[in-house]
Amino acid sequence: MQQPTSLIAKVLKAKYYPKQSLLTSACKANSSYAWKSIFQGIKLISTGLKYIVGNGKQINVWQDPWLHLNPPRPARGPGASTNPNLKVSDLLLHGHWNEPLLNNIIHHEDIPHIKNIRPSITGADDVLTWIHTKDGLYSVKSGYHVQRKLSHNTIQDKPFARLWKQNMPQKIKHFWWRCLHNVVPTAENLKKRRMLKDDTCQRCGEAPETINHLLFQCRISKEIWDLTANFNGIRSPFYLNSVDQNIELLLNLNNNQRKDASLFPFIGWRIWKMRNDLIFNNKRWSLPDTINKAILDFQQWKESYSINKHDSQKYTVPEHHKHQSSATNTSISSITKEAKGYCCFVDASWNSPNDSTGIGWALYNKNAQIVLKGMVSINPMSTPLEVEAEALRMAVLHTNRLGYTNVVFFGDAESLYQQTSRIFSGNHRCHQADHTILATLLKDIENIARSYETINFVKIPRFLNGVADGLAKQARINRSSFVISWNHVN
Repeated sequence: MQQPTSLIAKVLKAKYYPKQSLLTSACKANSSYAWKSIFQGIKLISTGLKYIVGNGKQINVWQDPWLHLNPPRPARGPGASTNPNLKVSDLLLHGHWNEPLLNNIIHHEDIPHIKNIRPSITGADDVLTWIHTKDGLYSVKSGYHVQRKLSHNTIQDKPFARLWKQNMPQKIKHFWWRCLHNVVPTAENLKKRRMLKDDTCQRCGEAPETINHLLFQCRISKEIWDLTANFNGIRSPFYLNSVDQNIELLLNLNNNQRKDASLFPFIGWRIWKMRNDLIFNNKRWSLPDTINKAILDFQQWKESYSINKHDSQKYTVPEHHKHQSSATNTSISSITKEAKGYCCFVDASWNSPNDSTGIGWALYNKNAQIVLKGMVSINPMSTPLEVEAEALRMAVLHTNRLGYTNVVFFGDAESLYQQTSRIFSGNHRCHQADHTILATLLKDIENIARSYETINFVKIPRFLNGVADGLAKQARINRSSFVISWNHVN
């Protein structure tokens, strides 16, 4: 999907979906194992895909998910039957939505959602984004979490989230995670895979070696838990028939003790090591020896954790100190004096996804005098970051149209100005394709920036952006139409 011109993409398209898109492809009974596997992944990915509208030429109005809803979906309306192949580009007129056409063919509930989308003003391509990650790119981790939510089995009831929050070494977390998934190579699991004939517990010889028996119900494991519980002044509770319930009780003990770390996960880990040493090396551990090794592991972990925690607190500078040190040496006059050209301060005002938003920007010369100001109220947008990006796009567009080609743009939206700074090098080439909700806006900014002689983007503290902030709030409250005003300066 991201590299349709690659050799593998061309081969798969020619064989399995020559007249369709990947998302609308099918899987037949005689398809290869590789394609069947890919097809299963497509079904998962399709649940979290959304199109970011650029020029609209790639998006089918009635089939592709492009409305900014949760989850994203296609548009609805009477036009679906009369024009099933309609593209989003057909709904645009000179880069803006064709409102009479929308009213005729789109369902009235979807029209406001469409009007809130800001298409490209430079003809940028449409972009597919994955809604479950911040960068818009699919990851195995995000796909795993989506699949868990879609699944209706009992895996959602298991204490995975609580387990990963516990303070213990990663190898021990992973061991308990495998226990919850029943993927530890006990005798029972090995017999299921025909790797063993006898699944009897090698320590007690009294029952099949399941995970629950190995860790909690084996006579030897019970004695270890009883001795450990007595040492900590707690009655051993791990006699339930479910490994999930026993692990849940183990996690509850840690919470009830209100400690940074608990001994009990280390006990289970040493029971597993004790069993392996017997099976593979024919060595038997005494019960006190097993408990002492677990206590030693626990103490070493606590000491290491305490040292790392102390070092991080010692060398971490409080966030408010960072802002104070940068703010005391900065003013608008010092910024404009150091700039090689003009300085444009940009801001936006956002209240909610259902209310109109405001945009404001002010252009300064080297003497810190305001040359011109612009402001406008626009349709609602989903997030404050999108409004900030739209404000920057409008400022870059209109300062260029007015003949200013050496400009540094300043704003207080940190993530936005980090992205714009990464996009541009000396020759304005994009280093990496963007797949976030800002993809179209950032691509427009990049395209417009090619008309500048010099351009740069800098993040500033919020208190320095008072003029642009005031203009944006005024535009939002008064629902102002687009206004540019000039100041006469010497």
